[in-house]
Amino acid sequence: MRNHEPTPLAEAVADRAIIRSLERATPAETVNAIGHALGYLHELIGTEAGYAAQRDLEMRLRARLDARTQRAILRTGSADAAPLPEAAAWSEPAEAILLDAAQSAALLNAWAPGQEAMHAAAAQLIDGLMALVDGAPAWDQLVGAYFAVEREPAGETQSSFQAHRLQ
Repeated sequence: MRNHEPTPLAEAVADRAIIRSLERATPAETVNAIGHALGYLHELIGTEAGYAAQRDLEMRLRARLDARTQRAILRTGSADAAPLPEAAAWSEPAEAILLDAAQSAALLNAWAPGQEAMHAAAAQLIDGLMALVDGAPAWDQLVGAYFAVEREPAGETQSSFQAHRLQ
């Protein structure tokens, strides 16, 4: 397998997982499951590749949110942040399907340079999330819903995955 092949496969797995999740859960439940899958990838990249790689993922995700917002401004003249669903919107099948897609991207990453397979899956997931909420959520809202921020002894902030609650 050549190095460039895992990235499109990771994108396809993430895309198909969103479609399968929507067959078994509501759009709100799927959005929350996508957020948890993004949080899983964020935490995994931080653990496996370090703080700088984790920040790189955040910059890539934020750039996609900003691009969607800019397109909305050009199209309509304004763009409000799209709201995320309540945390109570939770589906075990949606969580399992999307977490499996994130884990598959992590496995495919073994054959990709850097973190490219996980970045590709994360990009597909954030695009799916924006399609389901019909816009771009505010970055702070996304981080607050799916990532926990911890204060490091040196004063730096370090994000980590906020595990979903089994209710």
